[in-house]
Amino acid sequence: MDSREKTVTDVKNYIEEHQNETIRLQEIAYAVGYSKYHLNRIFQEETGKTIYKYIQGIRLETAAYQLRESERDFTEIAFIAGYESYQAFSRAFKKVHHQTPREYRQRMHGIELQEVNGIAKGRPVEEAMFQLPEFFRNIGKMCKAMGVRSWLKRK
Repeated sequence: MDSREKTVTDVKNYIEEHQNETIRLQEIAYAVGYSKYHLNRIFQEETGKTIYKYIQGIRLETAAYQLRESERDFTEIAFIAGYESYQAFSRAFKKVHHQTPREYRQRMHGIELQEVNGIAKGRPVEEAMFQLPEFFRNIGKMCKAMGVRSWLKRK
């Protein structure tokens, strides 16, 4: 792992550890030992996203999880995700998920997961496909935690 990859990993770890707090670019830069301008440039070159967009993505995914798995109030989820108002949260959420938080919750609560031999039944293919990226992310996390090397990277 070169120094740029390590820096990006350090930034991601910092963000995950502090995602429920107000995160300032200056604090991240101080934690990893770079100026905020240079750090943001490195991060964007390596990931294709600014640090701000990465933080926003993490928080919106956390909010999506809360919408799916809890009955918390929309405003409470907005604050948990780091937004000052429900309106700002709703706009950001809709931009990423192409539906409002309310529509997302209604759609997700309407889906019953019935699996037979690992295949979801009773749902349209589009809805089953919608959950595949999350499924593969979870598989990747489990493999990493268990020390299993990815067979996808082998040649």
